[in-house]
Parts: sequence; structure tokens; C-alpha cells
Amino acid sequence: MAKQNLKEKYRLNDRQYMFVKEYVVDFNGTRAAKAAGYSKRTAESMASSLLRNPKVQKAIQAEIEKKAKRTEITADRVLKELAKIAFSDISDIYEEVELIDPETQERVKALKMKPLSQIDGALIKEIVTEGKQVKSIRLWSKERALEKLGQHLGLFDNALNEKVPVEVIFNIPRPPKTERKEENE
Repeated sequence: MAKQNLKEKYRLNDRQYMFVKEYVVDFNGTRAAKAAGYSKRTAESMASSLLRNPKVQKAIQAEIEKKAKRTEITADRVLKELAKIAFSDISDIYEEVELIDPETQERVKALKMKPLSQIDGALIKEIVTEGKQVKSIRLWSKERALEKLGQHLGLFDNALNEKVPVEVIFNIPRPPKTERKEENE
């Protein structure tokens, strides 16, 4: 038995089907609604309505899973790549070497970039060259990768980032009242 197509399986009309196909391209509901034939004027509200429709939701999920299988992009694979960046170390790029200082003739320790063939390309954002010489390399942000992994794991509570009014009460004791004696006594 041939696979049932998306439109039949989820009982979608033509516009719903087109919306699903377009939505999984970039997850922009308004653009997908326009591409599915809804007017510019109503595209935003129609996208909102379609995204709440259980049949459309199931069809979108099925398309996402189909796309993930086809491209072999999985949540695990994305997390592994983020982890490579987040837990990378400068020693993944550079190695310590001993050189002779030409002026003092003393041995000095220096950092030398490893050959590119020994560096995990996932860590590198940009390589700047001058001729055949590598001048500098730019790495992906460890901080950003750690932040994304932390968010995925629920390590950060958004409520902590919000401003919360705090009432501060100062309890400053007043000096005891002393009776003033009249000077004319």
C-alpha cells in the first residue's frame, strides 16, 4: 500500500496543505499564509488560526519529522555540535611550543596554531588569510553555545531575569527623647 499523502492523511484543504508545506520552510506563519493564497490583509490572523488548528498542527509536526529524517538533522546532532563549541578549549586550536628568542637566545614558550587538518572545523567561524598564510581565526562564541545548551536544559529561569519590585524597609531607631530642662530655673 502506497504512503498516504499529507493532504489526505490529515484531511487538509488545498490552502491548509499549502500553508503546512510553506510553514516548514522558515516557520514564518504570515509568509506561509500569503504563499498559500490568503490575502496580505488577513495573512497574519489566518496564520494564527491555522497554527491553532489540530489537523494543521499534526501535519506540520509530520513534515518536520520527515524533513529531519531526510536531512539527518536531529536534536541530538544539533546539541552535540553546540556542545563541541561550548566545551572547546584553546588547546583544541593551539599547541605550546618552545622557541629560541632571536635576541636573547633563550628558550621561550609560545603558542602555535595547529595545522588546520588537526582542528575540528565546527569550532571555526572564520579564517582570515593573507596569501597562503593564516593570519587569524575566529571561533564561534562559547558563551552563546553554553547559553543555548543551558536554555535547552532549563537551567535558566526567565523569572530570574525579570525585574521584580522589592520593598525595602529601613528600621532606623530614633534616639530616645530627653526632657529639656528649662534654662531659667
